[in-house]
Amino acid sequence: MNQKWNYCFLLLFSLFIFNCGQKQPKNQATSVAPIAVNAAVVNRGNIEIFKSFGGDVEGIKQSDVYAYIPEIVTGMNVKLGQKIKKGQVLVNLDPGGPNSQYYQTKAAYENARKDAERMQYLLEEKAISQQNYDQASTGMKVAKANFLAASSLVELKSPIDGVVTSILVTIGQPAIPGKPLITVARTDSVRIRLRVGETDADKILPGSKAEIRVADEGTAIEGKVMRVSESADPGTRGFEVEIAARNEDGRLKPGTFVRISLVLEQYENVLLVPSQAVFIHQGKKSVFAVVGGRAKLLEIGTGGESQDMTYLESGLSEGDKVVTLGKNLVVDDDSLNIVDGL
Repeated sequence: MNQKWNYCFLLLFSLFIFNCGQKQPKNQATSVAPIAVNAAVVNRGNIEIFKSFGGDVEGIKQSDVYAYIPEIVTGMNVKLGQKIKKGQVLVNLDPGGPNSQYYQTKAAYENARKDAERMQYLLEEKAISQQNYDQASTGMKVAKANFLAASSLVELKSPIDGVVTSILVTIGQPAIPGKPLITVARTDSVRIRLRVGETDADKILPGSKAEIRVADEGTAIEGKVMRVSESADPGTRGFEVEIAARNEDGRLKPGTFVRISLVLEQYENVLLVPSQAVFIHQGKKSVFAVVGGRAKLLEIGTGGESQDMTYLESGLSEGDKVVTLGKNLVVDDDSLNIVDGL
């Protein structure tokens, strides 16, 4: 009996060793499902090549209010953003300060006015000559002019209708001659100044359109190039470009920074591919072309791009298809399933 069990054990062990020694058949190629992607056709069309710049917003007409004598600010009559009229008093300086002649000229004018009124009465009574009256009248006019001049030095008025866009001084601070205290601007229209390099300046034409974008706002505001300087600024080596835009809704605020897109080049009847299809592979612009239902990695040459289309110079032909949405899931020679939407 023991010999029988030993024989069975040896037989099973031999079969186990034999099976383990057999080579497994090679696995058959695994079937991979095609990758679902969107594709677009390379077509001919027209394209405008934009470039983005930064610029500063100003009122279409604006003016800084300055002090002409160093006196203490005693009154601030406006607030930031307030609409004002030409001639409105914005800032008061100390009329009794050491550099002000306000009270002196006011007293002189009052005395001259009273003297002229008295001389007019005497002239009507034929008690004085016309020459005496004329002298008194002239003295009053001179005194009045001196008083108004002294008043203008301590009552600082707005030179234009507009909106207060900056206040750079507070009550109690000294007003320093030559330094602006307040800026007033007309804001129903604005201008934007920016500086560009020589190469770009040669491509920007007066009258061409500009797209202006405020930070955190998606909708562009339309503007127009009004002027391109013919010479570079000696300090910055840049060429100044001036953009004008309507601003009835007040989105463009003087003193703020905005982004401006300008048309630098225009091409007609050129090959175009959606910019969404283009990516960088090993430092070169590339696309996945759809060839026989599979992805083919191709290097392309481009001449520029707009917001959604890229101008092709080489690498593709009219009618070719390229992968757009889903290209990040694809590698070269992948099987593709072209669908309308993902």
